Amino acid sequence: MPMDFINGNVSENWRKWKQQIDLLVNGPLHGKTEKQKCAYILLYMGEQGREIFNTFTFPQDDQDKVDPLLQKFDDYCKPK
Repeated sequence: MPMDFINGNVSENWRKWKQQIDLLVNGPLHGKTEKQKCAYILLYMGEQGREIFNTFTFPQDDQDKVDPLLQKFDDYCKPK
């Protein structure tokens, strides 16, 4: 299910969606590389999320890593 970045409480939407992704990353994707996990996260996130992702910049060491990717979205979805 794609993440909804527009409707409702975005912070709460993110909390619930991230919990689902944590289960996916630590379950069926457990044996995948970090790069593959990031690709799945962005795929499941949906078009809105990929548009937001395209605005982020990452240090070279953080590219294609799950924790920095999710942290960027944590920061984006925090209540302002």
